[in-house]
Amino acid sequence: MTGLENRGLKSRNYSAIVNIMQLINLLPPIKRARGYRLYDYNQRVYLDLYQNGGRAILGHRAFRLTTVMKDVISRGTIFDLPSIYMKRLEQALCRRFPEFPYVYLAGSPDGALSIAALYLGREISSSDICDPFERTKRRGDILKSYPFVKDAQAEEGVSVLMPVIPFAMGGSPAAVCFRHTPPEGFPLSEVISPVILAGALRALHNMKNYRQADWFKEDLLKGKGGWLQRGIYITANFEESLYAEVFKSFLEGGALLNPGYPGPSILPAEASPGELKRMVDLFSKYPG
Repeated sequence: MTGLENRGLKSRNYSAIVNIMQLINLLPPIKRARGYRLYDYNQRVYLDLYQNGGRAILGHRAFRLTTVMKDVISRGTIFDLPSIYMKRLEQALCRRFPEFPYVYLAGSPDGALSIAALYLGREISSSDICDPFERTKRRGDILKSYPFVKDAQAEEGVSVLMPVIPFAMGGSPAAVCFRHTPPEGFPLSEVISPVILAGALRALHNMKNYRQADWFKEDLLKGKGGWLQRGIYITANFEESLYAEVFKSFLEGGALLNPGYPGPSILPAEASPGELKRMVDLFSKYPG
């Protein structure tokens, strides 16, 4: 988005970014991933409760995703080019969020912030985005939307919706959906690799195949005072100063939490009885 990268952006909270990077790098190098499990080079398995903040909520190696992307790659259309997938992805997002029918696709989160600032006509930063899982944040006119979370009340008064697309590949498009028509001359979506767009489109299509685990219960973590459960999403209900140690304890126990406080972390759509017991035990034991 040439010329817009820094327009209307406030300074970023780099300390929070540094904290997240420090925690995620405690995870050993991962050799492969399948479903909701991560396998390191020492054959240790980690249950993925992070799921890339919802971008991997459909699991790793989701149904037909790699097939679709390989098909686009085989045509040689890898780098950023205009493609049929841009309009298709915009239309798919319009159908999913009909109250926000004007869609802009950015190539990065910063690009999404820049275009939202241009639309609103004021400076913004990531802290201006209302996250439904961060209880201390005030309500505003920009709302982050997570997969399988519908909150009509939270959407009241919101002008800009930023949905998490369940596609975890690097360079995944950042969608910005507007309630009202953008002003005349507003930029078109950024040109993004057809491979990325096709993958994101397939991921949206795959959402209809998502099923919660057989063992899932709305009160799975009832009585676990350090945590709040909202459907499949789990947020920390304790002081931020404790979070790093809790994250490390979960990692030692074979589970990867969201490295950003307070989350959300996400219950996997599949886990063996042993993995389920270990996961619930971790939520029971920590923060203590």
